[in-house]
Amino acid sequence: MPSRVLKNSIANVLGSFAPSVLQIVTLPFIVRTLGEAQYGVYTMVMAIVGYFVFLDPNFGAGIVKYLAEFESLGKKREVGEVISLGLLAYFGIGTSGAVLIFFLAESVVTGLFSVPPELEASAVTATRIAAAGFFFSQLQVLLKNIPQALGHYPITAGVEVLEGILMPSLSVLVLWLGYGLLGIVVVRVVLNVMNVTLLAVAVRRLLPDVKFVRPSGGMAKRVGSFSGFAYFATLAAVVYYQADKLIISAMAGVVALAYYVVPFNLASRVMGLSFRMASVIYPEASRLGALNQLGTLKEIYYSAARYIFFINSYFLIAVVLFGYEILYYWMGPEFAEQGALVMVFIVTACLVDSMTNIPALVNDGLGHPKVTGMFSLGRAVLGLALIAVGTKLYGIQGAAVAHLATFLVYSLSVLVFVHGRTVPFSFGEMMKGAFGPVIVPVAVLCSVFWAVKPEGLLSLGASLALGSAILALWTVYGAAFILKPSHRAALVTQFLAKVKGQRQTSS
Repeated sequence: MPSRVLKNSIANVLGSFAPSVLQIVTLPFIVRTLGEAQYGVYTMVMAIVGYFVFLDPNFGAGIVKYLAEFESLGKKREVGEVISLGLLAYFGIGTSGAVLIFFLAESVVTGLFSVPPELEASAVTATRIAAAGFFFSQLQVLLKNIPQALGHYPITAGVEVLEGILMPSLSVLVLWLGYGLLGIVVVRVVLNVMNVTLLAVAVRRLLPDVKFVRPSGGMAKRVGSFSGFAYFATLAAVVYYQADKLIISAMAGVVALAYYVVPFNLASRVMGLSFRMASVIYPEASRLGALNQLGTLKEIYYSAARYIFFINSYFLIAVVLFGYEILYYWMGPEFAEQGALVMVFIVTACLVDSMTNIPALVNDGLGHPKVTGMFSLGRAVLGLALIAVGTKLYGIQGAAVAHLATFLVYSLSVLVFVHGRTVPFSFGEMMKGAFGPVIVPVAVLCSVFWAVKPEGLLSLGASLALGSAILALWTVYGAAFILKPSHRAALVTQFLAKVKGQRQTSS
């Protein structure tokens, strides 16, 4: 795999890894201090604000696509046009969304959701404060896209690490000082402002000669047309990933929402690390497509899909085998009882979804966002219908099962459709080379473990020891059967060279 892709992939995942660990560590304190009901309200507020992302016609996708393409072809004026178009678009989106959120806050919170009466006033105020954060978050979208499109992921990773450390740390501080829900929301807004400032400075240093250029009608049409198709995917994703929380809040209450959101967020954040590794493929596919280097893209395509799917399987194994123990020792017995099964279904769904990550990114990078947009729209329609039914019949467990069923249908449909059509690579080779060597051994491993696992709760020490042994065994399997021989040889060569260099330095 080319070093440029590998470097950006590592930087992108590191931008989220340390913050994810810190958020996991601080979450029990935050939930206990706020209480399940107030934490559910906080989740609801973030979901409401998140819904207003529908105002963004996914200009970010078009910006990344065409910045990567124009930069690779040396077209400086076009680079300036794309950036200027993005600035105008996101300023307008941020302003419109902030105004709507502010003035609709009371009617949305009190009219649509099951919020305890004593929390309604603070929920409305928190939503209005979060409106300011929406404005700056939209500017942040643009400023993150620019360095990423140009292949400078370490820049955005550094900003994300800083934000990811400060957000949970300051949240704990403001809760300890007694500022509650509103204090956490204010912290989020302040950090949005900080991010915009840091990224603006970084972009200016990265592109010191770029000036505002009035976008031509042709450029606006070009970027807008691409982004318009990609908008379906963004809109569908926002609707789907926010609506399940809103459905549960409305049908089962904010306490049930808290029991659902904690395992869901853990699964999404951990599995999201691998998507960050994969996401660098998008601008790279655009660049290689513009240069007609499909051979290089093919090598990246199959290797990335194989390795990312294997990496995701670690978390699936841990959750399927020790999900109850994870929630028990992390969040307490009640969360373990309510959320363990939810987490198993959600993580399985995330693993199934990860099978489409690389195909979808390459599909979009090669200029076919309409395909992923329409499939995402279908997923949202199917998923929301199933989640509503599942929640009504079986509560949060029913919602989690619906989530898994949705992704099974969606992922298989996408994989069958894009290969040989919009993605010029083989579906059979993908299934055989990337997914097959993982799916069967994982199923065997989990089945054998469940057959011999002692009944009842395992102690923390036993869970850690047994879990470490199983994951170490899985690592050995990966080194022997998942890692390609050429890549394994390259890693061994690099390792021996470093050892030799250290010995020479010490002598």
